[in-house]
Amino acid sequence: MKTSTIIWTIVGILIVALAWFWFTTQTAAQDYSEGQTKANAAQEYRSEVEPIPLLRVATTTGVGPHLVARNGMTVYRTDKDSRNKSNCAGACVLAWPPYVLTSSQTLIGGGGAAGKVGTMKRRDGSIQVTYEGAPLYFWKKDVKPGEARGEGMGKWHVVRP
Repeated sequence: MKTSTIIWTIVGILIVALAWFWFTTQTAAQDYSEGQTKANAAQEYRSEVEPIPLLRVATTTGVGPHLVARNGMTVYRTDKDSRNKSNCAGACVLAWPPYVLTSSQTLIGGGGAAGKVGTMKRRDGSIQVTYEGAPLYFWKKDVKPGEARGEGMGKWHVVRP
């Protein structure tokens, strides 16, 4: 076989292989993109149809009915705060992290919380969830849903529905 025929055969094989590779990667990328779009649309649909309230009522042995966040963790208020104003900063925030919304979360009431669920802007610019105007916090020693170890710690209390 001539050298030029061998070279042209190899070039032809390479062209076919590159075309096949390009076509399959484009199809896979398009399938992935369409799948992501469908997944995002499904998530948005679920969010509209099955919204998750910011607060819901739970009952803990020894504490009784109180409010918990979306993640099931107990929320607290403090007597040191005033309506829609947090006085918890610095070391306080390390022990009592504020219940803040991320940019992708929306304010959704319900979940058995009869009072007004709202938000307020903290000094650092974050948006903190409130209940009847009381800024809400978590207790750092509550490590799993259903715990309410912060009840009665100084001027801190679980939030009653």
